Amino acid sequence: MKTKQEISLAEYKARINRVIKFIDDNLNKDLSLEVLANAACFSQFHFHRIFNSIIGETPGDFVKRLRIEKAANYLTLFPNLSITEIAFNCGFSSSASFARAFKEHFGLSATKWKENGYKNISSDNSKNSKTVSKNRKDKLQNEKYFSSVNNLTTQINLLKEIVKPEIKKMPALHLAYVAHLKGYNKGITDAYDKLCRWAGPRGYINQDSLFVGISLDDPEITPENKCRYYACITVPQEVAAQGEINIIDIPETNSAVFRFKIKEEEIKAAYDSVFKDWLPTSGYQPDNQYCYEIYYGSADKNPENKYDMAICLPVKPL
Repeated sequence: MKTKQEISLAEYKARINRVIKFIDDNLNKDLSLEVLANAACFSQFHFHRIFNSIIGETPGDFVKRLRIEKAANYLTLFPNLSITEIAFNCGFSSSASFARAFKEHFGLSATKWKENGYKNISSDNSKNSKTVSKNRKDKLQNEKYFSSVNNLTTQINLLKEIVKPEIKKMPALHLAYVAHLKGYNKGITDAYDKLCRWAGPRGYINQDSLFVGISLDDPEITPENKCRYYACITVPQEVAAQGEINIIDIPETNSAVFRFKIKEEEIKAAYDSVFKDWLPTSGYQPDNQYCYEIYYGSADKNPENKYDMAICLPVKPL
């Protein structure tokens, strides 16, 4: 039986998870402290301190960072959009304020980034990343989910040969998830374990269940220990959020579905193949929906220690 302290902490985390999703869904809208506090069902007076204590960033810094990182993705993936359009789409009040914030964060202008300058830097060059670099090295050296490997270039070249997606309609998914907000590392396994401890006794793990992962951030843009991941399982439509178990709905999408059998350290190379090698010449562009992973088998259940997985990228014609 959970203690009162554990129940209370779970409720706090659940509210913060809800407000994080609210932020992600409304980056181009008013995200004042009052709006966010209402979304979290906390008083405005206490919300700032609660958010900072759980997440490690103030609400304002968190929103600003996500807006800048979203803009960086737009600059890379949507070259036909002007910098002013991107600034407003990502919630900045003016192109001037966006330009200042972007250069402060990444160390180069949005114009240079759009001209492929981002290829010459890594997320370690951002101001925010510098402030956490020591902690990141200390804590994540042995547990990176998207780990660095000596033969990564070779892996990418090999994956290029097998990236032949199937373009098809993917069904709507009603997902229960546990959020892991501290990077693509072994904490993801802990999130799935927590999810299974909740789902198993309720009969939600069966032959029709799908385990789904949503990687919300690009580790080349977002500092490694701040990348967000949702560990998900499909559940019946009537299932609602409770405690630390949240609910997210993915609508039916037209998607490019890439099937891989790869080791954990090759997952980043797989994403590189999808976004950097296949997408630019595919005739498609990403739709405004979550990219997600479907896992068909656990890596520890086969002799090669590989994941049988699919990366599902919602797309629309270019």
